[in-house]
Amino acid sequence: MVKGFGNRLLLFISIVCCSTSYGQREVGLETDSFFYSAEPWKVCSIDTALSSIYNFDFASAFNSPKVDLGNTGSPLYDLRMQVQPAMQNLEWRSHAHGLKAYRMPLDSIQWYKTKKPLSQIAYAIGAERQNVFSAQHSQRVNLGLDYGLSFYRMSSIGYYPEEETRNAAFSLYNRWASNSGRYSGNLTMNFHRLRRKANGGIQEDFIGNDSLRLSSPSLYTPVLDNAIQSDRGFGICLESHLNFGLNTMRQINDSLQVSDFQVQSLLGHRLTFSTWSNLFEDPKNGDDSLYYASYAWLDSDTFRLNYQSKVLENSFFWRRYLKNKGLFDVEAGHRYIPWSLQGIDQKFHESFTQIRYVLQGNQWSWENKAHLIFSGYQRGSQHLLSQFHLKTSSGFVNVETTFLRRVMNPVERLADPSYTGGFQVNSRPMTFEGRLTYGLGDNLVLSGHYILDQNPVLVDSNRLTFQFNGSVHRLAGSLSYSFSAFNGWLNWDALLGAQMTSEDIFIMPTFYTRHRMYAEQTLFQSRLILNLGAQITWNTAFPRMTYDPYLSRFGLPLDEEASAMPPRLEAFLGIKVSHMRVFVKAQYLNQYLGPTGYYGIARHPARPRNYTGGLVWRFFE
Repeated sequence: MVKGFGNRLLLFISIVCCSTSYGQREVGLETDSFFYSAEPWKVCSIDTALSSIYNFDFASAFNSPKVDLGNTGSPLYDLRMQVQPAMQNLEWRSHAHGLKAYRMPLDSIQWYKTKKPLSQIAYAIGAERQNVFSAQHSQRVNLGLDYGLSFYRMSSIGYYPEEETRNAAFSLYNRWASNSGRYSGNLTMNFHRLRRKANGGIQEDFIGNDSLRLSSPSLYTPVLDNAIQSDRGFGICLESHLNFGLNTMRQINDSLQVSDFQVQSLLGHRLTFSTWSNLFEDPKNGDDSLYYASYAWLDSDTFRLNYQSKVLENSFFWRRYLKNKGLFDVEAGHRYIPWSLQGIDQKFHESFTQIRYVLQGNQWSWENKAHLIFSGYQRGSQHLLSQFHLKTSSGFVNVETTFLRRVMNPVERLADPSYTGGFQVNSRPMTFEGRLTYGLGDNLVLSGHYILDQNPVLVDSNRLTFQFNGSVHRLAGSLSYSFSAFNGWLNWDALLGAQMTSEDIFIMPTFYTRHRMYAEQTLFQSRLILNLGAQITWNTAFPRMTYDPYLSRFGLPLDEEASAMPPRLEAFLGIKVSHMRVFVKAQYLNQYLGPTGYYGIARHPARPRNYTGGLVWRFFE
């Protein structure tokens, strides 16, 4: 019975804790918070609002519209203008960016600040054996020791042949400090395993075959019927600190004083080890040769890509806490990077330095960071960041600029499907990004976004890597609005966005919008909260991106013709009792009122109308 129930699970609500800010209207919101180890001064409140539980998978986040390959846990393509996934940082794992959302890198782990032990489980179930499950626990053992761990698993057999997904991830963190406060440290560890059947899409014309589409989507013929893709990663980071400061005495009562150690500066050491592998294998020989024809470097009888890499990073840093609540730190270190690809084994070394300067006032903060690689294969790569945040009497203003110039690493060159000696980059890619955000209370957020890409490296419609020689300008603006009336009983959340590009090599809809309206009622002296509403999503037509399962990356469309995505209507009902939230949700309710289906990605139909139910349950000691 337990096994049968587990096979029927659907979309598990991964970490609902940091969804959107829309649900902050709720009375009695817990004050617990979290931060990320790289930026401990940026503390975020845990969102326990009832309206946030409907974002039950990575593709359904209200403020970040995405499309997948038609199945839960499949690769995601962002419909909002973003920096190229391969250009977001200086990491070496850039070619499998379609799976990036499902990994759990060390710097993405949430470190919780809780007054008491916190535990949470969440899961949702639905059709086609879709399921997602997550569990979290965080606890402070004493003033000098706390820890946290989290786990998620999502899986689905899918609606169409050969698209089953099974993803899982686990993370752990631990912080400690000596009784004197002179010594402290932390340990962070993560693991992820992603496995999916890569069908390459379907062969039939999905749009032109109404009877088959509506009656038996499983009868379609996949492009690839025996291909498997897996992605695994493990990372561990150990930090130790020697703290310098002053001891001060704090009066507890007339007869009791305690000593407090105030850290003024610290000398730290960081040791990080990570390993990562990506395997694609299609054991069906011969019949798929046409699909793999673009891969000139492949033996037509193998259809296999096996990539493995390791990174051992060793660094020292010094940090000074400023009297005005800011900090200054400088870090220098070395990376050792062995990797292998299809029998090619190489080892690289690189040295880097990072400087960070943060100033904080009562109502403002200013952060500046520079990451430079001054020796090794990626010598000359640089990542510069400046961010200014100001709280006003009516809201906030945030200004952020980023500059990134880097050397194409050997993984990107040798993973190219047309490899005959290595993909040659004519000039270094460069990206400049500027973003301005203005918030009026919690109800209105305006954002302007500009990206300049110089000589970007992309994937064409034949799944081959190429470099665009020249500049590409991208511009976007968005508005998020939240309205509440009748004492919080009637609510309306809206997201509107517009974007444009100077060259048709970055594919995205010109306009997109989402609207969510719901009624929320508190009953039985606030012991029960009901939430009932609907959501509609729409965007303008745009050419469908191609997807390359072999290298897990999105490429340019097969043709320039724009393909429409119909409006998608959803309805939902949520109930909150104490710390437990339960929901049911129906997606694509309007399927039979217009076009009965559509492509999210070329050859990959979106999922039909479906129903989901689940819960999020938080436990406190």
